[in-house]
Amino acid sequence: MNVLEIIFVIYAIYLFFLTVKMKRTREIPVFLVNNRINLDNAKDKEGYIDYMVPRLFGLEASIIIITAVSVASNYITSLSIVSIVCDVVFFIVIIIFGVMTVKAQNRFLFGMEKK
Repeated sequence: MNVLEIIFVIYAIYLFFLTVKMKRTREIPVFLVNNRINLDNAKDKEGYIDYMVPRLFGLEASIIIITAVSVASNYITSLSIVSIVCDVVFFIVIIIFGVMTVKAQNRFLFGMEKK
């Protein structure tokens, strides 16, 4: 397991705890939104939380699965192509999640996108 994979797992665990806390307390952690957003003046915080919680759990699961496959491919087989594919899939997942997050912030917190 290399350092990057350890960082990914730590990030997924931290994100999991933030997601659970957000769902339980119904407060959006500052870590999960753009720093330009004033959460006190947000349009629909509840809608944002309801929209993002399942997507965050999906991101966390994706990170753990991709990392597990990458680590397994390093120890079970010596096929480096599997690690490369995992890295590409991880990059694609992060890009898709980033786009979803920006759209959710615009829709629920800024009020810029139609429902």
